[in-house]
Amino acid sequence: MNKSIFRVGVTRDFLGPDGTCDLDDIAASLFDQADLHWEYIAENTPVLQAAQVQDYDALLVLGAGITSETFTDAERLAVIARFGVGYDKVDVGACTENGVLLTIAPDGVRRPVATSIMTFVLSLSHQLLIKDRLIREGGLAKHTKL
Repeated sequence: MNKSIFRVGVTRDFLGPDGTCDLDDIAASLFDQADLHWEYIAENTPVLQAAQVQDYDALLVLGAGITSETFTDAERLAVIARFGVGYDKVDVGACTENGVLLTIAPDGVRRPVATSIMTFVLSLSHQLLIKDRLIREGGLAKHTKL
């Protein structure tokens, strides 16, 4: 393994159902550097195993968990960048003990959260749940002038 090239492992949950990368073009273009090699980690597992990460300098993680066992034989690993907020799936103490920098991306979820909130506000303001129930029960005709 060539140690002069910075190697990044990307978890497979960044792949969409059709197998294409869900990263936007700007983020993906950052990987196009001569001294950087990136690849998807071979298996999609709920928790990253030591054998999966031992050859990487950095990990780009979406939903996979990081435990103390993840760091076994991971001497190259220096950075874990988790897309999203919170540390619920990451053993922060194990990162500290192994000298691995951990980052999160709180701005990565602002738009989806804002979209969800607006969807809920609009559905409540238009009484969508009540109308849905009426349609399912066949009673909408009583409440409309059709």
